[in-house]
Amino acid sequence: MTATATEDRLEQSLLGMLGKATGCCLGVAGNESGAALVLPRLCLERCLDGRPENLRQGGCCWLLETLDNEAADRPGPTVCRRGLSVQSVVLPPASGSFRLLVVSQPGRCGGGGGSSVLLPDEEAAAEVTARVLRLCEEQRGMVDEVLHVYEQLHALFAVANALGESSSVRGVYDAIAISLQEHLHADDCCIVTGERWEFEFPSGADGAAGRLRRSKLELIFEARKSSERVEVLVEQDLAELDEELGERFSSVMTGCIAHGATRCLIGLFRSAGQAPFASGDMCVADSLLRYSATAARNMRLVERLQAVSTQVVRALVSAIEAKDAYTSGHSVRVAELSCQLGGRVGLSRERLQALEWAALLHDVGKIAVPESVLNKPAALSPEEFECVKSHPVHSAKIIAPIQELTGVLEGVLHHHERYDGSGYPDGLVGEGIPLEARLIQVVDVFDALITQRPYRKAFSRQEAAGIMGEEAGTVLDPELVQQFLGMVDLS
Repeated sequence: MTATATEDRLEQSLLGMLGKATGCCLGVAGNESGAALVLPRLCLERCLDGRPENLRQGGCCWLLETLDNEAADRPGPTVCRRGLSVQSVVLPPASGSFRLLVVSQPGRCGGGGGSSVLLPDEEAAAEVTARVLRLCEEQRGMVDEVLHVYEQLHALFAVANALGESSSVRGVYDAIAISLQEHLHADDCCIVTGERWEFEFPSGADGAAGRLRRSKLELIFEARKSSERVEVLVEQDLAELDEELGERFSSVMTGCIAHGATRCLIGLFRSAGQAPFASGDMCVADSLLRYSATAARNMRLVERLQAVSTQVVRALVSAIEAKDAYTSGHSVRVAELSCQLGGRVGLSRERLQALEWAALLHDVGKIAVPESVLNKPAALSPEEFECVKSHPVHSAKIIAPIQELTGVLEGVLHHHERYDGSGYPDGLVGEGIPLEARLIQVVDVFDALITQRPYRKAFSRQEAAGIMGEEAGTVLDPELVQQFLGMVDLS
């Protein structure tokens, strides 16, 4: 709701109370500053179907003349085409040159149907109305302040929701920049990070800021790279920096998200012809930037914990793989390529994180397989092969008690299923095999083929690609094989 709409409602309420005291319906037209017309209730109901916007099409001459402040001050009421008694009274100059429009059903006020005036005491009514209007004017500052606080709260809630969906520090930066652009009605925004000044444009590089040369952007941020205050450069300031900046933008707002030693600068741009950023905009930006700094700090801690956790798991996996000299580093390589393939097929950031964990841990169950079986140079006996086939189940059992890893179980348990249903442990078929498991399987097979094993030499990458092409649709998901071979370096 705008301040003008709020003031109109206040005027209507106060004029309604005055109308009840006089028995009339009152309206007021603008003064020299062009204030909006407040229509009498009877006029709205009888002529305009309750819709003020119908005034120009369905309104009578009294309403139109009053709206345009052209009606002559007549000594008595006139009956309009709808049978209502209407009188227009010009308020004294002390009241601000307002015009009071008095409307009533004949005989309902002012001393009966034969009264020559609708209001027994026009001067008293005019004085009361003038006081009402002055009161409305005095409330303007309060209304603006309340609306400003409302805008801040609305923006804060919107940013809180956006930050709740962010899973990285960069996601926090993007969320706050886009939210500020939206709520402050900026044409474009940019993010500046790193010691080497990396410019990013969350709304796209074809925006008003994205089309600027880097050297011109640096002019804007150079003097503000160490400041944590929200600042606004207006057209004159921009012109002093560079003539093109002054011609292109009416104003630029800069702010900072500072958390620890890390800093991110945010820039908001309004094109030439738009109103420059005001002090209220600066207050909103300052509040949101301070709030997002805490979110960025917390997200940085989460990222560090995730990095430490991943490093610990990699160390444990490497210790387990030390049992098999031929597969050292296998799980780390599978994890890296699986995430690349997962990103290629459109997995979300959260699913990619789960995929990385699943790929790292897919062979952890081999700790239950004797080293003599893992490193046997000859063909395995049926009993030994059954022992090896049990490792996905053992891997899942090891992971299952860890609640945070529940989402990776399917990828670990089913990475040896075959597309035609002849795999293990459950004989799943086609797309009934979880996607994460199919992704890991494609990369697992490729890495196994190009790695030397105790019972054979390593295949070349080209040879491995040929074998995988033959197994597409039987062992491997054919679409994922195609995506993988289009991604990996086969030279």
